Amino acid sequence: LATGLPGSYVVALEPEADNYAMLRLNTRGLPNTLPLRAALWAPGATHVQLYNGTNTHTARQWQFRTLPLAAEADTVGGGSWAARRGQQCAGGCAAGAAVPSVPVPTLLAQLCLPRFDLVKM
Repeated sequence: LATGLPGSYVVALEPEADNYAMLRLNTRGLPNTLPLRAALWAPGATHVQLYNGTNTHTARQWQFRTLPLAAEADTVGGGSWAARRGQQCAGGCAAGAAVPSVPVPTLLAQLCLPRFDLVKM
């Protein structure tokens, strides 16, 4: 996107450390890109917890889940996350790093942008 759309500015969010390192490597030398180690998330959470499901019997390589931190689970999504945490990690997810999370309005404000023209997830 950064090279194919002249005049564009690409903001790329990646919460997982190894994938973020690869993102930074792939975007070096591209002045119109901003790689951020963060997760796009709902208002109310400041961080999310990464869960690596690679070691489960049903896992695929690169299978990561993000959920709000346990301390913030009751403030996001009407408190439904605490129950969903157990359901989504049934089978042996390994808790990983806690990383910053940011909602779209906050990210737009921090970047002084009125809107995003394209969001790819």
